[in-house]
Amino acid sequence: MVKTAIVLVLSLSFLLLSAIAYAQMGIGLTTDKAVYRSGEPIVMQLKLVNLTGQPRRLSFNTSQRYDFSITDSSEKGVWRWSRNRVFLMVMGQERLDEKRKELVYSQTFTGKLAPGRYSITGRVVSQPNPFEASVIIVVR
Repeated sequence: MVKTAIVLVLSLSFLLLSAIAYAQMGIGLTTDKAVYRSGEPIVMQLKLVNLTGQPRRLSFNTSQRYDFSITDSSEKGVWRWSRNRVFLMVMGQERLDEKRKELVYSQTFTGKLAPGRYSITGRVVSQPNPFEASVIIVVR
């Protein structure tokens, strides 16, 4: 019973810290437009902004800092930027402060998508609190 209570308190503390981390950072994902033709490149930009005015450090378990993915309307994964990529197994940090208030990551998807609605998700893979944002696009 005591072990269960300790785990519950630790779990709630982690959730509270995660919520505070999200409140202190702003994240946004944009694409160069909302409607595409099949085969047309999709330019994605992920931006994470420190809203506190205080220095913030983000920790990473590998050299990977971000990821982008595309899922179709049935939530099936269609593409992931990090798939088939190798990242160094080194811990690292990024610091956001008065000099560097934001992190910006961009990628371009150049594959061919069938007509339909797709969700694009961008994620800053910091640990223990990753940040992510999504947008919906249409392919005609």
